[in-house]
Order: sequence, then C-alpha cells, then structure tokens
Amino acid sequence: MKRCDEYQAWTYPYNCVLLTTGSMNPIHRSHINNLELVKNYLEQSSPRWNVLAGYLSPTHDAYVRGKLGKATIPGRDRCDLCELAIEEHERQTETLHWLSVSRAEVEYHSGFVDFGPTTEALRQYLNSVLLASIRFLENPSIMENYTIVWLDTNASDPESSFRTKLGKAQIFTDVDDCIKFIKSHSNKSTYLIVSGSLAKLVVPEVYDCSNLLGIFLFCGSVATYAEWAMDYCDKLMIFDHGDDLLVRLWRDLESNLREQATLHLRYAEEYKQRALQYKQRPCG
Repeated sequence: MKRCDEYQAWTYPYNCVLLTTGSMNPIHRSHINNLELVKNYLEQSSPRWNVLAGYLSPTHDAYVRGKLGKATIPGRDRCDLCELAIEEHERQTETLHWLSVSRAEVEYHSGFVDFGPTTEALRQYLNSVLLASIRFLENPSIMENYTIVWLDTNASDPESSFRTKLGKAQIFTDVDDCIKFIKSHSNKSTYLIVSGSLAKLVVPEVYDCSNLLGIFLFCGSVATYAEWAMDYCDKLMIFDHGDDLLVRLWRDLESNLREQATLHLRYAEEYKQRALQYKQRPCG
C-alpha cells in the first residue's frame, strides 16, 4: 500500500504483485534474483507495470516431504529462512523493501495447495482484506474514536516492515510512557499491540482500563506465553506472525464499527418516529 502511494498508482491500470512458490528447502539466491529480474523487466516494458510487491511462498510440508523425505526443513523454519534472506538481500543491495514471505501455503490446515488456488487466495487477500483494511484505518473520520498503540523496543525502527503495514499508530518503546498514554486517554477506545518481551510489564497495569478493547501480543513463540495469558484471555490474543495479527485487528475494528453503525441506525429510527408523532399532531 505504501508503494501505491510512492508510485501514485491507486488508479493506475497496470499494477501487479509477483509470487514465486517452491520447496525453498532451503531458499537460495536465485529465488530472490529471479523476482528482481522479472520486476526489472516489467517496469521497463510497454505499457509499464508497477510491481508493488513480491512474495516468496514456501510450499506445504506434505509436498516437500514427498520429494525430500527426511531432508525436509519444517515449513515454519523455511519461512523464517526466507525472511532472513530478504533482510540480507536488502542489506547487500540497498534496495527498498518490496519483498515479503507468505506463510499461507505452509500453514494451510488441509495440506498441499497447488499454484492456481494459491495465487487466487493471495489476490483475494490483497484486494479484499488488505486494501480495504488499509483504507479503513487511514480514514480519519472513521478512526477518530479509536487509537492503536504499539509498544516494542524496536517500534521506532523506520525500516520495520510491520510498522509499514500497521500504518497510523501511537508508537512507544518505553513501558511507563505507554501506560501513561493509555490511562490518560480514557475517552479513546484503544487497541494495544505489545511485544512478548514487554507484555508482562504492561498488561497487568492496563488490563482493567475500560477503554482498552483488545491486547495483541506479538511474539516468537505462542507456547511461551500461553499459560501466563490465561489470566487475561478475555482481552488478550497471542500471535507469532504479524500479518495474522493485523488481519485480526482490522476485523475487530470492523466488527466494532458495524455494531456502532447498527446502534446509530436504531437511534435514528427512534428519532424519526418521534418526529412523525409531532408532525401528525394538529396545531393548537
């Protein structure tokens, strides 16, 4: 979405996203280099295509295990290696962040998914979920009563891909500052995103705040925090992948806004009926 702004491409007819799938057991340079070659070709062709993003999508363990047997690297580890490879590639080439890892194939509960359904699922996610959610969050009239707070020691890193995806948020690296902000903005419905390393410091302090609607704990291992989180389970959810966290956040926001809209429509109907009653009364 950020690259749409950079290209001024919201209404441009030739925008695209690249996707490559495969075992990536492990990933090697050609996976990323091939995406770079295709991107360069499309951006120099006529008509010119805007390549907004590229995704590495490792295939499901069931497929890889059928080919490689015991040499199979677990899917989650293959995804982590892909993310490290992208970081190293960007460091070495000094290219702007345009590559990401899709974990959808690896984590699909029903097993291996072929290329066709994978591309269709990505298309639907980008156009229906991500695009709609970004526009939703960036609408000031919609978000004026909501605040998203992100607490993480690395939250101020301008190169953070999660920060780019998150968009507008109140960012904190200090626990005390974060607590003070949430408690001093009691009129703002608030969602808190917090890293695992800081969760046990901040959650007990703000959990009972009536304006805190939800806590999204972002960590490397759900199991590490599962038992501790039981005391806060009515507000707290744990995620080990940023995209999953953001999708749930946007859906919660959408749900709350729909509830508000329903309530406002009911009030509007009540006032309409009152107006009709007065209108029907004879003057004098």
